[in-house]
Amino acid sequence: MGIQLTACHVLPCKTNAIMIELTELPIDASAVLAQVADPECGAEVLFVGTTRQWTDVRPHSEAGGEPQAESGQRIETSHLIYESYREMALVQMRRLEDEARSRWPLRKVVMVHRLGHIAATEASVAIAVSSPHRSEAFEAARWLIDELKHHVPIWKQEHYVQHGPQWIHPTAGNCNCPEHALPHSLTHQHSHPHSHAHPPPSTRQLSDAREEQ
Repeated sequence: MGIQLTACHVLPCKTNAIMIELTELPIDASAVLAQVADPECGAEVLFVGTTRQWTDVRPHSEAGGEPQAESGQRIETSHLIYESYREMALVQMRRLEDEARSRWPLRKVVMVHRLGHIAATEASVAIAVSSPHRSEAFEAARWLIDELKHHVPIWKQEHYVQHGPQWIHPTAGNCNCPEHALPHSLTHQHSHPHSHAHPPPSTRQLSDAREEQ
């Protein structure tokens, strides 16, 4: 992971700020970090997830959503394409922020995720938090990115130089937690974006999303 310093629109800073955004614009990591600065806080933690250009294939990597290849082979990614169910994604990101605040004494929280075409080495997600002490800030930032990957309906299509495009399930493809792994047949999709069947939201989920807007 690295930091990409480019331009991004982030909402103005305010006391106890909550800034959650899905954007097609590049992410400015320094601007995201600046949004959580607070005179009552002694800790600011920033996580930036970038598009990894090279991936070393691990044994049994098919469980994690990578294309089949011999162990030890390096796979090159040219770019990513992110899609989402925006309304529900924003609702779930707000829920994560609420839960994080209930667990840790956070002063400010910023969560920004890119959508659309993202080139290799560019940032796809940035999460920043501030709190009075560093342990809470580290724990909260780690929890937020893990839960975002597990639960927020954002779909990633990796474009491999050697293997072509492949959709990655938002759970099994974006984390290495065994409890979130999907069967091989669900984690390997090579279809066009419009023919790929994203997991449809339930009627209750749609209702919840509308009620919380």
